[in-house]
Amino acid sequence: MTAAVYESHGTPTEVIKLQKIKIPQITKDNQVLVQVYAAGMNPVNFKLVEGRLGLAGPSLPCTDGLDIAGVVSKVGKSCKRLKPGDKVWGKVPLPHFGATGSFAEYALVPENCLDLKPDEITFKEAA
Repeated sequence: MTAAVYESHGTPTEVIKLQKIKIPQITKDNQVLVQVYAAGMNPVNFKLVEGRLGLAGPSLPCTDGLDIAGVVSKVGKSCKRLKPGDKVWGKVPLPHFGATGSFAEYALVPENCLDLKPDEITFKEAA
């Protein structure tokens, strides 16, 4: 899959590169694999990439992205609310504990960080 990855901190336009990486695999029972249809960019993303958030960020290299909207592809064993095919939106936890960033074709997100996307809004609006 293609993902926006950074291997060092700096200006996002200089350090974020599109790379081919493996689709993440569920490793925790509470994880959901989401096929990403849209992802939002916000000030926290800039601060993470630049290394200016003031707390321990994700280990590098890292796929950025916190806001997410897409379709559930797979669910972990303990997931009860969501199932494959569900349209969802949510937030990838900061700083990506138990998750992968949303600037990729697929992302792992804890089930409690996702909810069903209202039909009245688009994926782009949801992210």
